[in-house]
Amino acid sequence: MTGHLGLAAVAGLDSAQTVDALKDVAELRSWLDAQEAKLATRALDLQAEQIHGGRGAFGFDKPLAAAEVGAALHLPERTAGSLIEHSTLLVRHYPSTLHALEAGRFSRRHAWAVVEEVTSIPHTFAAASAAFEDRLITMAGKMTVSKFYYQAVRLRERLHPESISTRRQKAVLGRLVQLSPAYDGMAWLEAYLPTDQAAGIFHRVDTAARALQGPDEART
Repeated sequence: MTGHLGLAAVAGLDSAQTVDALKDVAELRSWLDAQEAKLATRALDLQAEQIHGGRGAFGFDKPLAAAEVGAALHLPERTAGSLIEHSTLLVRHYPSTLHALEAGRFSRRHAWAVVEEVTSIPHTFAAASAAFEDRLITMAGKMTVSKFYYQAVRLRERLHPESISTRRQKAVLGRLVQLSPAYDGMAWLEAYLPTDQAAGIFHRVDTAARALQGPDEART
């Protein structure tokens, strides 16, 4: 990287200048995040070239790239792998979102949210996916990430080219249960299920737990 960037003496800034400087820093951070995405993608490409002369074969390139990036940035390999996965998706498939991030229009969290929402549209509907991405990019820079997620979900329901019944039939095929270890001998048990089944399971567990409440029960 080349160039030099400086900040005026902070103690000499008035209120308006301080806020403007914070905005500049936010835009710079977004630009840096865009460069990080490009570099993480390049790291993956280089590993692929070293292993088999190109992308995609055998699948050894991703864990090796994650190990290399994780060691360089002092990140767990799983975190580095997630960074690479998000970065390659952004760089290779969503250049409009990448350019908006690079221009400082919104934060990395906004960019990830855009990608997450757009990828929920089947790739067979390319025109609908592109139109959805354009609308999300326009929205993202005007609100917080949490509000953006809410608005994006509502927009997705209006613009999705498939009916809700068709989407549900496809989503049911992806149901799963997974166990994730936690601290102190504990673990998280997660299930991805149709809403009615998930709500029924939760209701039965909640009812059973409430039935155990009493003056001698210390648990909440």
